[in-house]
Amino acid sequence: MSCIYRRNGVWYMKTKTAGRWTYRSLGTRDKAVALRKAKLAEPKPTETYRLSDLVNDYTAWAVGRRAKRTVDSALLSLRYLRQGLGDLRIAELTPAVVHAWHAGLPYSPATANLHLAEVQGVVARAIRSGWWAGPHPFKGRVEPLRVPHTTPRWLTQEEQDRLLEVAAWYRRDMHKLCIMGLYLGLRRGEMDAAVWEWFDLETGLCHLGPVGPWRPKTEKPRTIPIAETARGLLLPYSGSGFVLYPTSTWQRNNYYRRNVTKSWKRLTREADLEWVTPHTLRHTFASRLVSAGVSIFKVSQWLGHASVQTTMVYAHLAPKDDDINALS
Repeated sequence: MSCIYRRNGVWYMKTKTAGRWTYRSLGTRDKAVALRKAKLAEPKPTETYRLSDLVNDYTAWAVGRRAKRTVDSALLSLRYLRQGLGDLRIAELTPAVVHAWHAGLPYSPATANLHLAEVQGVVARAIRSGWWAGPHPFKGRVEPLRVPHTTPRWLTQEEQDRLLEVAAWYRRDMHKLCIMGLYLGLRRGEMDAAVWEWFDLETGLCHLGPVGPWRPKTEKPRTIPIAETARGLLLPYSGSGFVLYPTSTWQRNNYYRRNVTKSWKRLTREADLEWVTPHTLRHTFASRLVSAGVSIFKVSQWLGHASVQTTMVYAHLAPKDDDINALS
Protein backbone atom coordinates (compact mmCIF):
# COMPACT_ATOMS: atom_id res chain seq x y z
CA MET A 1 0.00 0.00 0.00
CA SER A 2 1.42 3.39 -0.99
CA CYS A 3 0.40 6.95 -1.79
CA ILE A 4 2.01 10.27 -2.66
CA TYR A 5 1.69 13.61 -0.89
CA ARG A 6 3.19 17.09 -1.21
CA ARG A 7 5.23 18.96 1.38
CA ASN A 8 6.71 22.42 0.75
CA GLY A 9 6.05 21.96 -2.95
CA VAL A 10 7.98 18.65 -3.22
CA TRP A 11 6.22 15.32 -3.77
CA TYR A 12 6.86 12.45 -1.36
CA MET A 13 5.80 8.82 -1.30
CA LYS A 14 4.80 6.76 1.73
CA THR A 15 4.60 3.01 1.63
CA LYS A 16 3.27 0.51 4.16
CA THR A 17 5.05 -2.85 4.25
CA ALA A 18 4.71 -5.48 6.94
CA GLY A 19 2.69 -3.01 9.04
CA ARG A 20 5.37 -0.31 8.90
CA TRP A 21 5.30 3.02 7.04
CA THR A 22 8.37 4.21 5.12
CA TYR A 23 8.75 7.68 3.60
CA ARG A 24 10.88 8.91 0.70
CA SER A 25 11.21 12.05 -1.37
CA LEU A 26 10.42 11.69 -5.07
CA GLY A 27 12.66 14.68 -5.79
CA THR A 28 10.19 16.58 -8.00
CA ARG A 29 7.55 19.33 -7.85
CA ASP A 30 5.72 17.93 -10.88
CA LYS A 31 2.82 15.65 -9.95
CA ALA A 32 2.90 13.71 -13.22
CA VAL A 33 6.61 12.96 -12.75
CA ALA A 34 5.96 12.06 -9.12
CA LEU A 35 3.25 9.56 -10.14
CA ARG A 36 5.60 7.89 -12.64
CA LYS A 37 8.37 7.65 -10.04
CA ALA A 38 5.97 6.30 -7.43
CA LYS A 39 4.78 3.60 -9.83
CA LEU A 40 8.38 2.49 -10.46
CA ALA A 41 9.07 2.53 -6.71
CA GLU A 42 6.07 0.36 -5.80
CA PRO A 43 7.13 -2.74 -3.86
CA LYS A 44 7.50 -5.68 -6.24
CA PRO A 45 5.00 -8.48 -5.73
CA THR A 46 6.31 -11.31 -3.60
CA GLU A 47 5.82 -13.80 -6.41
CA THR A 48 7.99 -11.95 -8.98
CA TYR A 49 10.80 -10.23 -7.02
CA ARG A 50 14.06 -12.08 -7.69
CA LEU A 51 17.67 -11.94 -6.55
CA SER A 52 18.63 -10.05 -9.72
CA ASP A 53 16.05 -7.37 -8.82
CA LEU A 54 17.49 -7.19 -5.31
CA VAL A 55 21.03 -6.71 -6.66
CA ASN A 56 19.90 -3.91 -8.98
CA ASP A 57 17.84 -2.10 -6.34
CA TYR A 58 20.52 -2.38 -3.66
CA THR A 59 23.26 -1.14 -6.02
CA ALA A 60 21.20 1.89 -7.07
CA TRP A 61 20.36 2.70 -3.43
CA ALA A 62 23.76 2.05 -1.82
CA VAL A 63 26.12 3.87 -4.18
CA GLY A 64 26.69 7.28 -2.62
CA ARG A 65 25.01 6.28 0.64
CA ARG A 66 27.40 3.60 1.84
CA ALA A 67 31.19 3.25 1.74
CA LYS A 68 32.51 1.43 -1.33
CA ARG A 69 33.91 -1.31 0.90
CA THR A 70 30.43 -1.90 2.40
CA VAL A 71 28.72 -2.00 -1.00
CA ASP A 72 31.36 -4.33 -2.48
CA SER A 73 31.09 -6.70 0.48
CA ALA A 74 27.29 -6.94 0.22
CA LEU A 75 27.36 -7.43 -3.57
CA LEU A 76 30.02 -10.15 -3.22
CA SER A 77 27.78 -12.08 -0.80
CA LEU A 78 24.80 -11.69 -3.16
CA ARG A 79 26.94 -12.94 -6.04
CA TYR A 80 27.86 -16.07 -4.06
CA LEU A 81 24.16 -16.56 -3.27
CA ARG A 82 23.18 -16.36 -6.95
CA GLN A 83 26.04 -18.65 -7.96
CA GLY A 84 24.85 -21.23 -5.47
CA LEU A 85 21.09 -20.96 -5.90
CA GLY A 86 20.48 -19.25 -9.24
CA ASP A 87 18.14 -16.30 -9.76
CA LEU A 88 15.57 -17.42 -7.20
CA ARG A 89 12.55 -15.45 -6.11
CA ILE A 90 13.19 -13.86 -2.71
CA ALA A 91 10.17 -15.70 -1.32
CA GLU A 92 11.93 -18.98 -2.17
CA LEU A 93 14.80 -18.19 0.21
CA THR A 94 13.38 -20.43 2.89
CA PRO A 95 15.44 -21.19 6.01
CA ALA A 96 16.22 -24.68 4.67
CA VAL A 97 17.45 -23.35 1.30
CA VAL A 98 19.59 -20.61 2.88
CA HIS A 99 21.00 -23.00 5.50
CA ALA A 100 22.11 -25.45 2.79
CA TRP A 101 23.81 -22.63 0.85
CA HIS A 102 25.39 -21.17 4.00
CA ALA A 103 26.73 -24.52 5.26
CA GLY A 104 28.10 -25.37 1.81
CA LEU A 105 30.18 -22.24 1.33
CA PRO A 106 33.86 -23.21 0.80
CA TYR A 107 35.09 -20.80 3.48
CA SER A 108 35.82 -20.78 7.18
CA PRO A 109 32.76 -20.69 9.50
CA ALA A 110 33.52 -17.07 10.41
CA THR A 111 33.62 -15.99 6.74
CA ALA A 112 30.48 -17.97 5.90
CA ASN A 113 28.67 -16.26 8.79
CA LEU A 114 29.68 -12.86 7.44
CA HIS A 115 28.18 -13.70 4.03
CA LEU A 116 24.95 -14.85 5.70
CA ALA A 117 24.74 -11.60 7.68
CA GLU A 118 25.30 -9.53 4.51
CA VAL A 119 22.48 -11.30 2.66
CA GLN A 120 20.11 -10.95 5.64
CA GLY A 121 20.88 -7.25 5.83
CA VAL A 122 20.27 -6.58 2.13
CA VAL A 123 16.92 -8.40 2.16
CA ALA A 124 15.94 -6.38 5.26
CA ARG A 125 16.92 -3.21 3.39
CA ALA A 126 14.65 -4.23 0.50
CA ILE A 127 11.70 -4.44 2.89
CA ARG A 128 12.52 -1.17 4.70
CA SER A 129 12.95 0.71 1.43
CA GLY A 130 9.78 -0.72 -0.09
CA TRP A 131 11.40 -2.57 -3.00
CA TRP A 132 9.73 -5.76 -1.87
CA ALA A 133 6.64 -6.32 0.25
CA GLY A 134 8.17 -8.88 2.63
CA PRO A 135 8.05 -10.40 5.18
CA HIS A 136 11.69 -11.43 5.62
CA PRO A 137 11.76 -15.12 4.63
CA PHE A 138 14.67 -16.31 6.78
CA LYS A 139 15.99 -13.63 9.15
CA GLY A 140 16.67 -15.09 12.58
CA ARG A 141 15.77 -18.57 11.37
CA VAL A 142 19.18 -19.70 10.08
CA GLU A 143 21.70 -20.47 12.80
CA PRO A 144 25.23 -19.14 12.23
CA LEU A 145 27.95 -21.78 12.02
CA ARG A 146 29.91 -22.44 15.19
CA VAL A 147 33.24 -20.61 15.10
CA PRO A 148 36.04 -22.29 17.09
CA HIS A 149 37.67 -19.95 19.59
CA THR A 150 41.28 -19.33 18.66
CA THR A 151 43.88 -17.15 20.31
CA PRO A 152 45.81 -14.89 17.91
CA ARG A 153 49.36 -16.08 17.29
CA TRP A 154 52.15 -13.53 17.40
CA LEU A 155 55.90 -13.28 16.93
CA THR A 156 58.43 -13.65 19.69
CA GLN A 157 61.12 -10.99 20.01
CA GLU A 158 63.64 -13.28 18.30
CA GLU A 159 61.22 -14.02 15.43
CA GLN A 160 60.42 -10.33 15.02
CA ASP A 161 64.11 -9.42 14.86
CA ARG A 162 64.73 -12.19 12.31
CA LEU A 163 61.84 -11.06 10.10
CA LEU A 164 63.01 -7.44 10.12
CA GLU A 165 66.59 -8.45 9.38
CA VAL A 166 65.60 -10.56 6.37
CA ALA A 167 63.14 -7.90 5.12
CA ALA A 168 65.85 -5.20 5.29
CA TRP A 169 68.08 -6.94 2.75
CA TYR A 170 65.32 -8.63 0.73
CA ARG A 171 63.20 -5.67 -0.38
CA ARG A 172 62.76 -2.17 1.00
CA ASP A 173 58.97 -2.18 0.54
CA MET A 174 58.70 -5.41 2.52
CA HIS A 175 60.88 -3.86 5.23
CA LYS A 176 58.61 -0.81 5.46
CA LEU A 177 55.53 -3.05 5.53
CA CYS A 178 56.98 -5.01 8.47
CA ILE A 179 57.82 -1.80 10.35
CA MET A 180 54.29 -0.42 9.93
CA GLY A 181 52.75 -3.69 11.04
CA LEU A 182 55.02 -4.41 14.01
CA TYR A 183 55.38 -0.88 15.40
CA LEU A 184 52.12 0.81 14.32
CA GLY A 185 49.72 -2.12 14.16
CA LEU A 186 48.36 -1.11 10.75
CA ARG A 187 45.95 -3.32 8.85
CA ARG A 188 47.02 -4.61 5.44
CA GLY A 189 44.77 -2.09 3.67
CA GLU A 190 46.14 0.74 5.82
CA MET A 191 49.71 -0.21 4.92
CA ASP A 192 48.75 -0.19 1.24
CA ALA A 193 47.14 3.28 1.51
CA ALA A 194 49.80 4.79 3.82
CA VAL A 195 51.35 8.05 2.61
CA TRP A 196 54.34 9.86 4.09
CA GLU A 197 52.07 12.80 4.84
CA TRP A 198 50.60 10.69 7.66
CA PHE A 199 53.95 10.46 9.39
CA ASP A 200 55.28 13.26 11.56
CA LEU A 201 58.62 11.67 12.46
CA GLU A 202 59.76 14.80 14.29
CA THR A 203 56.98 14.62 16.88
CA GLY A 204 56.61 10.84 16.64
CA LEU A 205 52.98 10.70 15.53
CA CYS A 206 51.15 8.95 12.68
CA HIS A 207 47.87 10.67 11.68
CA LEU A 208 45.94 8.06 9.70
CA GLY A 209 43.15 9.39 7.48
CA PRO A 210 41.47 9.16 4.04
CA VAL A 211 43.63 8.91 0.93
CA GLY A 212 42.02 9.34 -2.50
CA PRO A 213 39.17 6.80 -2.77
CA TRP A 214 40.43 4.87 0.26
CA ARG A 215 38.81 5.26 3.68
CA PRO A 216 39.75 3.71 7.06
CA LYS A 217 37.78 0.61 8.04
CA THR A 218 35.76 2.41 10.72
CA GLU A 219 35.51 5.58 8.60
CA LYS A 220 37.30 7.45 11.42
CA PRO A 221 40.82 8.93 11.30
CA ARG A 222 43.11 8.09 14.22
CA THR A 223 46.50 9.06 15.61
CA ILE A 224 49.11 6.48 16.60
CA PRO A 225 52.32 7.33 18.49
CA ILE A 226 55.47 6.17 16.73
CA ALA A 227 57.99 4.36 18.93
CA GLU A 228 61.58 5.62 18.93
CA THR A 229 62.76 2.39 17.31
CA ALA A 230 60.24 2.76 14.49
CA ARG A 231 61.19 6.39 13.92
CA GLY A 232 64.82 5.36 13.48
CA LEU A 233 63.87 2.62 11.03
CA LEU A 234 61.52 4.81 8.97
CA LEU A 235 63.65 7.95 8.81
CA PRO A 236 66.02 6.71 6.03
CA TYR A 237 62.99 5.93 3.85
CA SER A 238 60.99 9.14 4.49
CA GLY A 239 59.75 11.05 1.47
CA SER A 240 56.40 11.98 -0.08
CA GLY A 241 53.53 10.07 -1.62
CA PHE A 242 52.80 6.42 -0.91
CA VAL A 243 55.06 4.64 1.55
CA LEU A 244 54.83 1.30 -0.28
CA TYR A 245 55.24 1.02 -4.05
CA PRO A 246 54.90 4.78 -4.69
CA THR A 247 54.32 4.38 -8.44
CA SER A 248 51.37 1.97 -8.08
CA THR A 249 47.81 3.31 -8.25
CA TRP A 250 44.42 1.87 -7.41
CA GLN A 251 42.96 -0.30 -10.12
CA ARG A 252 39.25 -0.74 -10.71
CA ASN A 253 37.75 -3.63 -8.72
CA ASN A 254 41.00 -4.10 -6.75
CA TYR A 255 41.03 -3.27 -3.05
CA TYR A 256 44.83 -3.04 -2.86
CA ARG A 257 47.06 -0.96 -5.11
CA ARG A 258 49.64 -3.74 -5.22
CA ASN A 259 49.43 -7.49 -4.62
CA VAL A 260 52.33 -8.48 -2.34
CA THR A 261 51.47 -12.17 -1.93
CA LYS A 262 54.50 -13.52 -3.83
CA SER A 263 56.95 -11.13 -2.19
CA TRP A 264 55.51 -11.89 1.25
CA LYS A 265 55.72 -15.66 0.75
CA ARG A 266 59.33 -15.43 -0.29
CA LEU A 267 60.17 -13.16 2.64
CA THR A 268 58.60 -15.47 5.22
CA ARG A 269 60.21 -18.51 3.59
CA GLU A 270 63.64 -16.88 3.80
CA ALA A 271 62.99 -15.99 7.47
CA ASP A 272 61.70 -19.52 8.21
CA LEU A 273 58.38 -18.01 9.33
CA GLU A 274 56.01 -19.33 6.68
CA TRP A 275 53.03 -19.31 9.07
CA VAL A 276 53.22 -15.53 9.41
CA THR A 277 50.80 -13.25 7.49
CA PRO A 278 50.79 -9.43 7.36
CA HIS A 279 47.97 -9.49 9.94
CA THR A 280 50.24 -11.43 12.32
CA LEU A 281 52.31 -8.25 12.60
CA ARG A 282 49.24 -6.41 13.90
CA HIS A 283 48.63 -9.17 16.45
CA THR A 284 52.26 -8.90 17.53
CA PHE A 285 51.97 -5.13 18.00
CA ALA A 286 48.90 -5.49 20.24
CA SER A 287 50.18 -8.53 22.14
CA ARG A 288 53.51 -6.96 23.06
CA LEU A 289 51.87 -3.73 24.23
CA VAL A 290 49.33 -5.49 26.45
CA SER A 291 52.04 -7.80 27.83
CA ALA A 292 54.06 -4.72 28.75
CA GLY A 293 51.17 -3.33 30.79
CA VAL A 294 49.75 -0.77 28.34
CA SER A 295 46.01 -0.33 28.96
CA ILE A 296 43.58 -2.24 26.75
CA PHE A 297 41.76 1.04 26.05
CA LYS A 298 44.90 2.70 24.63
CA VAL A 299 45.73 -0.33 22.50
CA SER A 300 42.16 -0.38 21.19
CA GLN A 301 42.44 3.28 20.16
CA TRP A 302 45.77 2.73 18.41
CA LEU A 303 44.45 -0.33 16.57
CA GLY A 304 41.37 1.57 15.43
CA HIS A 305 38.88 -0.95 16.83
CA ALA A 306 35.27 0.25 16.81
CA SER A 307 34.76 -1.33 20.23
CA VAL A 308 37.17 -2.14 23.04
CA GLN A 309 35.48 -5.56 23.19
CA THR A 310 37.37 -6.49 20.03
CA THR A 311 40.65 -5.78 21.79
CA MET A 312 39.72 -7.93 24.79
CA VAL A 313 41.06 -10.96 22.91
CA TYR A 314 44.47 -9.81 24.19
CA ALA A 315 43.33 -9.22 27.78
CA HIS A 316 44.77 -12.51 29.06
CA LEU A 317 48.25 -11.19 28.29
CA ALA A 318 48.00 -8.31 30.75
CA PRO A 319 50.50 -8.64 33.62
CA LYS A 320 49.37 -9.44 37.16
CA ASP A 321 47.44 -6.56 38.72
CA ASP A 322 48.58 -5.95 42.30
CA ASP A 323 45.29 -4.14 43.03
CA ILE A 324 43.80 -7.57 43.74
CA ASN A 325 45.73 -7.51 47.03
CA ALA A 326 43.26 -4.91 48.28
CA LEU A 327 41.15 -7.92 49.29
CA SER A 328 43.79 -9.00 51.83
